[in-house]
Amino acid sequence: METIRPYNFEPVRNARDMSESDSGGSDDDDQTLHVPDTRTERLENTDWCTCGLCIVMPSITECICCKEVDALSWRLHGVRCATAHDSFHTVCLHYEVLRTAVGVMNVSPGSITEPLTARLLRLAAYRQFTHWAHEMLGRGVRIVIPSCVVSAERRAFPEESGHYVGFRDANDSQ
Repeated sequence: METIRPYNFEPVRNARDMSESDSGGSDDDDQTLHVPDTRTERLENTDWCTCGLCIVMPSITECICCKEVDALSWRLHGVRCATAHDSFHTVCLHYEVLRTAVGVMNVSPGSITEPLTARLLRLAAYRQFTHWAHEMLGRGVRIVIPSCVVSAERRAFPEESGHYVGFRDANDSQ
């Protein structure tokens, strides 16, 4: 059963979108209310991170901290970061768990190749995290994984080339 996630990826209001009644201004006012666009302010820095373990991400969409994910709030009670949670390491970084998850992801029996590539392990880790944090999202539903989690999974299973694709919406072409 899909859950409606209101305001997910809702754009931030800026001064141009605000009406006079919102700004308290009149026709005679020359002052412009400045509301910073926090989304663009997240690029090229980690000032937005509250867990202290996020990394700079290439797109605005990916600049999210685990502490900003409502679905994680009950898991993170008393824990600095999702990556510091005991269950995170077991569910999202343990090789045998991820090997099994890759087997579940593949449709044809015997399609697991040995050794598993870092890319396949990362994909399984991302899927494991998403299920651990949000439970079942449904077919074709994708959600941004926090920067700190992406960083931990990339460190655990690095790409030799150092090139990572990043988040793609389900509607983006593959």
